[in-house]
Amino acid sequence: MYKILSIILFVSNIFVIFAFGSRGALLDIVAFFLFEIFFNKEKSLKKYLICFTFIIALVILILFYQSIIQILIEIFSNLDLNSRTLYILLTEITHDSGRSELWNIIITGIKNSPFSIRGINAEYLLLGIYSHNFILDLLYEFGLFLGIPAIGYISYGIIKTLFAKKNGYTIILQLVLFSFFPLLLLSESIWTSMFFWIWFLCFSNKKV
Repeated sequence: MYKILSIILFVSNIFVIFAFGSRGALLDIVAFFLFEIFFNKEKSLKKYLICFTFIIALVILILFYQSIIQILIEIFSNLDLNSRTLYILLTEITHDSGRSELWNIIITGIKNSPFSIRGINAEYLLLGIYSHNFILDLLYEFGLFLGIPAIGYISYGIIKTLFAKKNGYTIILQLVLFSFFPLLLLSESIWTSMFFWIWFLCFSNKKV
């Protein structure tokens, strides 16, 4: 029953992301699958079958990419859904939607005053929006002296969570982690990411 419910939840989640989401959410899911496939220490027939299936699916996707996306667009159109995600995947998957311009501006701001403490969400005054990269956000907001230790601790927590000994607590924490990472490298801000703060507040060296 749990497996059936998990499959229903997974399929529903993928449908919602394709219908209303963006590349960032898909990136998190792909990162989760890659982690589970290549870093899961379990040696079983099931794991090897999943790896084989993933590789075959990836090859099919690469060979028939345009056709698959077109078919999905037609399916969503029949449901009266105009999927932004599918449109981006079809026409401009490599387009960064202006992120590089934002990154260049905020990097210049950091270079001009690397040690200034500007405060939470200070990048809004410079860009009118967050920088779409939590590392740049923290460096700009808190300067190098405070920003680098903050980034270091978050990175340490992520690595500890990823490679922690498997138990009920760490499995749930890993699922929460992949709900915001690596999305925070390309979109969103830690100050508005609910899943980041759930993970951050639940992370404990004694349990992980």
